[in-house]
Amino acid sequence: MKKELFTNKFFPYFFMLLFMSYYHFFHITSKVRDDVYFQDILNNFRLFSWLKERYFEWSSRTFIELVMVIFSHADYIIWKIADILILLLLVYA
Repeated sequence: MKKELFTNKFFPYFFMLLFMSYYHFFHITSKVRDDVYFQDILNNFRLFSWLKERYFEWSSRTFIELVMVIFSHADYIIWKIADILILLLLVYA
């Protein structure tokens, strides 16, 4: 039974899922630096006017920063779940 578990082709993904879930949900993380900056954007600016300004300064980062603003205002658990899924996809790739 143990041998079948370790030779299963999905075992590395399952192990990665367990490891990343443990890391994301049981280690204390805090919002620092960019997290605080992107969380304050909607308090100080209108989203689309800010995006327009950023487009003319950092055109390649506009979409990335939009996602960062959205995640900074979402519940922290949503980011943790999305990060785990993206890392699993990276391991799969």
